[in-house]
Parts: sequence; C-alpha cells; structure tokens
Amino acid sequence: MTFQEHMDDVVKRVDGLAGAAIADSDGIIVEEYTNDTAVDLSMLVAEYGTLWSVAKQAGLACELGTASEFTVFTDKSILVLRMIKTGYFIVFVIHSEKSFGKARFYARIVAEDLVESLGL
Repeated sequence: MTFQEHMDDVVKRVDGLAGAAIADSDGIIVEEYTNDTAVDLSMLVAEYGTLWSVAKQAGLACELGTASEFTVFTDKSILVLRMIKTGYFIVFVIHSEKSFGKARFYARIVAEDLVESLGL
C-alpha cells in the first residue's frame, strides 16, 4: 500500500487531519499528504525535524534510549511525530484534540506498514 493510499484511509478515520508527511532526519519531505492547504508541511517538517533531532540526542544523553514518538500541542494544531526507522519519521497534523488518540494509533500503524511496504 502506498503512502497516499494509507492517508486516504486514515483521513476517513481521524477527524481534523490536516496533513501528514514522511521526512528524513534532515527535515526533507519524502512523501506528503495535505488535506488543508493552509498547512505548510515543508516548513513544519524542517522546524520540527530539528526538534526531533534534539529529542533523540537528549534521550541518549540521559541514557533513556532513542525517542520513538513525541507530540506537540499548539494553539491551533496537534503534531504527532513517530519514528518510522532510523533516519525517517512520520508527522501527522491534526486540528481536533478529540482525534489525538486515533492520530497516535494510526501514526504507529502507518509507520509499521511503511517499513514493510516501502522498504524504509
């Protein structure tokens, strides 16, 4: 299943999903899905990709291990970032707090499927 097919399915199940992207550790988008044209995924991934790197380094420095997921709540959106595998992560942008749990669940499912189907 392609990323677009995954996202077509997820958008039906997660209310308020504004967009999603697969990015590498440098913050460069590999694949993206936009359901809200006001969301600038390129800028978002570049900025939060840096935060992802800092979170990974902090986990290792504190001997807690590598971060696999983190969430950022802002005034307008919730970002769910999930490690796909070393060097790649997926980010979901949602506008509804009630969908937060579903977004986390589907980020995990899509990440696992992408490793298998796309060989990431």
